[in-house]
Amino acid sequence: LVSAACSLTLAALTWNRRLPLSTVKTGLSSGAVAALGAAVLFATTSTEVAIADAQTYLASDGAPTTLQAPPPITTHSSERVLRLVKRLEKSNAKMYGAFWCSHCYDQKQTLGME
Repeated sequence: LVSAACSLTLAALTWNRRLPLSTVKTGLSSGAVAALGAAVLFATTSTEVAIADAQTYLASDGAPTTLQAPPPITTHSSERVLRLVKRLEKSNAKMYGAFWCSHCYDQKQTLGME
């Protein structure tokens, strides 16, 4: 977020011609190098990952993989959490998450099993 703000500020100053020409050239050249490097990393990494995923799928002959069970929720809900849950239910709130996500699991542990 800070990087985006700095980039936008630099772009605005450049468009308003308030920066010396040498600073503009340096900023543009370093920006071009960064963009090129990011594009190369994205292209090589994405391609390798996609190929590896495709090879894994083809090697399995399309058979379903073994399903994993979600980890159990081991904590109990406090009275405060139960009051919060009632308010969330009244507002039709939904939680979307993945059982393999550590942050989602932490949230479920905080809310408890009730």
